Amino acid sequence: MVDTLCESIIRNPDAALLLAQLKTTGKELYDSAIKTSVHLLAFGRHLGLPRKELSILGLGGLLMDIGKQRLPKEIQTKKSLLLKPNERKLMKQHIFFGEEIITQLSNTPEEVIKIVLQHHERENGNGYPHGLHANQLHPYGRMAAIVDCYEELIWGQPEIPGMRPFHAIKELRDNAQNGLSYLLVEQFAHCVGMFPVGSLVELNTGEIAIVLTHNRTQRLLPRIMIICDTKKKPYDAPLTVDLRTAGPGPSGIQYAIANDLPQGAYGIDAKQYYL
Repeated sequence: MVDTLCESIIRNPDAALLLAQLKTTGKELYDSAIKTSVHLLAFGRHLGLPRKELSILGLGGLLMDIGKQRLPKEIQTKKSLLLKPNERKLMKQHIFFGEEIITQLSNTPEEVIKIVLQHHERENGNGYPHGLHANQLHPYGRMAAIVDCYEELIWGQPEIPGMRPFHAIKELRDNAQNGLSYLLVEQFAHCVGMFPVGSLVELNTGEIAIVLTHNRTQRLLPRIMIICDTKKKPYDAPLTVDLRTAGPGPSGIQYAIANDLPQGAYGIDAKQYYL
């Protein structure tokens, strides 16, 4: 599985990120593991890591929260903010459960174990389980902490809707003062973009579009698929536009993204356009 994800990321990171966001099985721990793995792989590719190291990151992402399988089902996928004090204490045990599970596997890379153990540690020593400081953390542990925080922020539940990606990146930057690596947060922001692939956005024309791929030199001008008109009604034939090179639209206005939208806005199911 990791090899397949790795090749997908190397070949086309935007497509892999898009599928990870849109394709779900309904099994939350599994879906979360896939998304985490793909984000870590994309992050590593963005940083220029070699193929062997990408495989380690991908495996670490898949296994990062494997210990949650040993927790009571009612808290396995709960957002941190919703955990009661006794549940929070129990949730922290997933780190040790995960270590126990993966050390029983044959030939598990040491870096994968570091990812499992350190993705809740913070550079200022305020993380868990060991309260490690910056110079004690493995670089992959630092990267995993950022991806884990990002997933937590954008992951919605009935009680607390997920943040829009644009605001999640801003939150990560603010949190860089509270224990995340500021330099790595900035690199991650460049990796996923302010409008990540799969995001719903509203254009300055009032139309709705889905972000398809990024333009690496102009991150605010991605390639998009315009799916709804100004009244938010679906077009019969969606229009694909590269904002970097596009001229004015039919109304004579130069296309630009006005703001991002939460998934499901206006009753739009982005999956139907891909899957």
